[in-house]
Amino acid sequence: MPYALVEAAAMAKYLRYLAHEYTPELGRRLVEHGPVRAGYIFDLFQLELKKTPSREIAKLVVSFTEVASQHLVKVEMLDVLDVGYYLNLNQYVTQVDHQRKQFFLSSIHETLLAFAEDYGWDRSQCTQVYERILANGIVFDRWWEKPVKHRGSGRTAQCHVSYEDNVVLSIGVRDKNGELLHKTRLATLPGTMGAVTSACAKLEWLDEAHLRLWQENQRDYWDYDVEADEVAYHYVRAERGDPHGQYDFAQMYFRGYIVDRDDGKALFWLTKSAEQNFGRAIKLLAKINAGAE
Repeated sequence: MPYALVEAAAMAKYLRYLAHEYTPELGRRLVEHGPVRAGYIFDLFQLELKKTPSREIAKLVVSFTEVASQHLVKVEMLDVLDVGYYLNLNQYVTQVDHQRKQFFLSSIHETLLAFAEDYGWDRSQCTQVYERILANGIVFDRWWEKPVKHRGSGRTAQCHVSYEDNVVLSIGVRDKNGELLHKTRLATLPGTMGAVTSACAKLEWLDEAHLRLWQENQRDYWDYDVEADEVAYHYVRAERGDPHGQYDFAQMYFRGYIVDRDDGKALFWLTKSAEQNFGRAIKLLAKINAGAE
């Protein structure tokens, strides 16, 4: 084995990632029977499980299949364990939403227990996490990271994340006695943990009445005015006059990604970009104008 691969395998001392997959045909058929809300359940279990010791396996993938003989059949690849899990589609389609969620939650628990002895996973810890999530209604709704305190006023601020189909990112402010003054939505994001970590890089007080939440790129940010309870998102590439950035900002407004959908603001930034001869902006603006005639 090449040195790089040996080193990577040796580094897998903790189970850090839980994920799921479907066979292509099963994935297509599941969508036909309504939304499949499994991703947030795996992310929730991963967060609750925290960094747990593991022998050489850093990532567990539960691969759902309609082939019963593949149930709990494992394939080990470097520091990844891929385990088949039987999904009876005929039974699944008769279940109500909570039963479907419980099925996905149980699939994680059963898979962890099945291979706990092989890879050194703590069975009691896995079961405690499973029972806690189940008792709480299989809901991803939590305050994110530690509160940030303003020394002068004693106020604290913290991000909040709720997550099922999409991530709803909010900011909460409490007074010095811990009473919630405001909880205000900042953005709706794609339903992934990557979107959460990318958005919530650093929260800081600018002064007693103003907060800033930096994104992971250390360039773009939200400003929050506590007294006015108002949010402003700053996409710096666009604001500095970069035509590609202005085009991208327009697309965010068209799609309602990071910012709320606003066709007026989208057209504003698209026009700015087109005025600087950015080709894609010119074509899209022409298409929009042609459709309006």
